[in-house]
Amino acid sequence: MTIPAHGRDKVTFIGEMTASLSHELQNVFAIIKERAGLLEDMLLLGSTPSEADVVNCLSAIDRHVNRGSALVSSLNRFAHGTDKPVQTIGVQASLAAFIAVSGRIFRGRGGTVEIADGDADACVTLDPVRFQMLIFDCLDLLFRVLPLPAVVSVQVDSHADGVRVQCLQSVAEPRPSGPDEAEMKLDETWLTLEAQAAELGGVLRRCQVPAGIELTFQQ
Repeated sequence: MTIPAHGRDKVTFIGEMTASLSHELQNVFAIIKERAGLLEDMLLLGSTPSEADVVNCLSAIDRHVNRGSALVSSLNRFAHGTDKPVQTIGVQASLAAFIAVSGRIFRGRGGTVEIADGDADACVTLDPVRFQMLIFDCLDLLFRVLPLPAVVSVQVDSHADGVRVQCLQSVAEPRPSGPDEAEMKLDETWLTLEAQAAELGGVLRRCQVPAGIELTFQQ
């Protein structure tokens, strides 16, 4: 089972994220190989494949090549978080890459993480890897207290107090079965998350409706 990010060092965390993404890439390659093999079989059988079959195979290959390319781009951006211990990062782009890299881990737990359209110009100066570890642990806590399956939307915006990152349960209506404040704050992870946020110059608070966690960082 994946241990919380605060329970390991940065190298271990990065290793686990990249290992997860490698499984995603293996799935992409497997689908491309399957479709290419199907097309090859149709040609080797001596019969002329229909235009629709060829188009379907090529479309699937093209779609998954694009998906694989996007995953590699996300991994590249994620990896550059180690270039310097403190960097000025674009929060929206950094979180989009992180969610692409870590998504498989949360899907394995019955959770889905989505990145909402946000403030592309919002920037903060901090340790990028520690920032991603904090976001990971916030999402980990939410998926432990929310009824599963659950979808959490990550939203970025700027306001007078700085840059705000919200991890919110995505539901059409409030769900009474969601976690209450006591349930989240009594969780031993909560105090650790507050300490992690403080180390990065951030403030952590619980959101009520929809259920979630909000982080604010000074620009």
